[in-house]
Amino acid sequence: MTAVVPCYNRRGDVQALLPDLARLDLQGSGRGIELRVIVVDNASDEPLATLPTPPGLAVEHVRLERNTGGSGGFNEGLIRALRLRDGQDEAAPAGAPGPGAEYIWLVDSDVRLGQGPSGADVLRALVRVLDGNADIVAAGSALADPLTGRIFEVGGRVKRCNGRFGPVCRGVAGLTGPIDTDYVAACSTLVRCSAIEAAGLMPDVFLNADDVQWCLRLASATGGRIAAVPDSVVFHPPFDRFPTAARYYTARNALGPIDTMGLGRTVRFQRALTEAGRACLQQMMARPDLARLHLGGLRDALAGRLTGAAPAETLACEISRPFDRLGEELRAGLAAQRAERLRGLGRERAPTLWVHPNPGISASDRERVREQLALAGIDPSGWAGGDATRRTESVLRRYLALAGRLVAGPTADVAMVPARGRPTTWIRGRMTVQVTQAGYVIRRPRPIRTTLGAAWTGLVGVGLAVRVMLKPRGFFVPPVVRAPRGPKGDQRGAPARPTVSVIVLSYNRWPALRATLESLLRTPALRDAEVVVVDNASSDGSPDLAAALSARVTVLRQASNVGVEAFNRGVEQSRGEVVLTLDDDACPDPGALDGALDLLVRRPDLDAVTLNPRHPRTGMPEWPFAGRLAAAGRTDDRWPVMGCGNLVRRRAWRRVGGYEAGYFLYRNDTDLALKLLATGPPGPAERPAAPAGGVHFNPAWVVWHDSPAAVLGGTGKSALWHRLATRNWVWTCRRHGGTVSGLVAGIMGWAWAHRLAGLGLRAHLATLQGAWEGLGRPSPPLPRQVRPTGEALGRLIRLRLGWER
Repeated sequence: MTAVVPCYNRRGDVQALLPDLARLDLQGSGRGIELRVIVVDNASDEPLATLPTPPGLAVEHVRLERNTGGSGGFNEGLIRALRLRDGQDEAAPAGAPGPGAEYIWLVDSDVRLGQGPSGADVLRALVRVLDGNADIVAAGSALADPLTGRIFEVGGRVKRCNGRFGPVCRGVAGLTGPIDTDYVAACSTLVRCSAIEAAGLMPDVFLNADDVQWCLRLASATGGRIAAVPDSVVFHPPFDRFPTAARYYTARNALGPIDTMGLGRTVRFQRALTEAGRACLQQMMARPDLARLHLGGLRDALAGRLTGAAPAETLACEISRPFDRLGEELRAGLAAQRAERLRGLGRERAPTLWVHPNPGISASDRERVREQLALAGIDPSGWAGGDATRRTESVLRRYLALAGRLVAGPTADVAMVPARGRPTTWIRGRMTVQVTQAGYVIRRPRPIRTTLGAAWTGLVGVGLAVRVMLKPRGFFVPPVVRAPRGPKGDQRGAPARPTVSVIVLSYNRWPALRATLESLLRTPALRDAEVVVVDNASSDGSPDLAAALSARVTVLRQASNVGVEAFNRGVEQSRGEVVLTLDDDACPDPGALDGALDLLVRRPDLDAVTLNPRHPRTGMPEWPFAGRLAAAGRTDDRWPVMGCGNLVRRRAWRRVGGYEAGYFLYRNDTDLALKLLATGPPGPAERPAAPAGGVHFNPAWVVWHDSPAAVLGGTGKSALWHRLATRNWVWTCRRHGGTVSGLVAGIMGWAWAHRLAGLGLRAHLATLQGAWEGLGRPSPPLPRQVRPTGEALGRLIRLRLGWER
């Protein structure tokens, strides 16, 4: 196993971390672990290779020519570790992991593992989780504050409402076993090598959100889980330190995870507005240099500059000065204020001080600040040095007080405030000392100028947020850099992906069909796939136009419109081991196809993978109940519904008879899912090694369905839809339901169709006709291998009612 530790100018951190790694318990996991450490030196001023190596620890130093940030440093280490594992480096040093290495451990240089058994067990706990859970592809440690010991993050979630990141838990009390998360911080994360090969390297975004987006991609590409491990605790400084240049990367990189998850334009807009608000806040603190970082990050994201380091001039901002210089600077500033008062015929007086109740600095720093205040001639007795209890004030009173200061000016000569700044700290002093754990910055705010600057910053920020919202889906996702695969890595016995045949049903919608075909022809996962368009006697020239589009497209022309039977005919004329069935207005996301095909390689127990249908312009899902699965960060192997994009093994398709031709249109996809889940043992003609059943659903794997009805929330459907969909739903309930579940499901579907009909009398009559046909005519018979129990249909009803999460 290899641990990768990137570092830039934190020599002391690495010097403290290496002995911690040497003390690890590498035998208690149930199997021996050989650990090698790769320290990636991000062009530090003093090379890290001169650090002493603790006895018994194999350490390799890799020095880069320039600072590539956290993501670049981790990626260089990942590449090196994978090459060592695959035996591509003939000059590999002694102790290098061999071809059997399975995991790579990402460790920040400022992490400490602690003393005693808990520190020695950090890696062992992570290994236990990956060894015992084949579906977990990355496991991360809980993070504790090194000063207080308080655990402040156990895994992370991306909030679906606004795209912001936050911890799943802030403590480990009562937590047992791995916790499902959206991401884990790269401070201490163990990752499967196979997952890195499937998903690629970290996004090259320099700093911030690289681990968030990478974990989302790891889960999406593999169909696996990301987990936090409460039993593995490392010490790392909390993420609430006051940032400077990192503000740029936070603003630029925050949009990538939102697009990766397909959360839509509204969430993008809200996240961009958050950055605009932060810029306004810093402008009111008289920090236009920091405000520009937030807006600059959004501008570069809009320009497509999503990777690498920002130019030095973009990140230019004032750096905090040490507290030892505060007294001298305050004395000079107070002398200038005194001269201004004398010129204005004011009388000389002692300088006044206002201190925020909680300046956010340590007790030792507060004592140093009090000494510096005394040196400047300011009486610090009003500030005892401890944090006072903040007086509770209404929001109205706070803003009235702010309005008074804007009109009359500051109330004190010097104000001591936390640099983060809130309205209670604005325009408090003629000199504002903004303090952080790193030092201080002095500003002299001008009420009118500061307020006008904040207003202008807000307008610019809103304009940028609107532009962010209008960008097409996927715009803010950085390109994927694939992990190296060496000759020996290709000989590890991993089976190849199955061959694919894409079957597209077409009927009089050439513009939609053209968009779908062009998307398929550009998709790397389908480079060698055959594309079959089965045309149901279109009259708009679709067959000829599709055939002329590319030599890779085969067109099967039907003499008449045979409905979904055309899919079955297309499958019979194709050769792929997996068939991808698509409506002519459905475009699968390329990353979804990569993940689904790799999953079918790893999981022979699965018959199919169904993709999550969402609208390309609104981002709205067609299955609202799938959002609960996405919110929980889970996937499902017994998903009882299919839509406009599905990958099905050919042997399973034939076993269940494909789509039910008697349905003609609508509900055929859900019927197929239920048939696959109810399939019995393979028949005599089937390969006995091919287990039956299993429809996998990962809400992150999307097929973009440009359906006009989806924009209207399902309303506005034709009378034909109301008749056939209602009839076929009743048939589906009769075919797959038990006595109770079939009756309940049939009534629910019937009522739902009437709800969608709204005020349309014709639609209501068509729904009634469909219900009468579904009840009065016999439903098409099921293949003999399909033996439903009603469980899958009952689960579908529970999902739609929100009774199952």
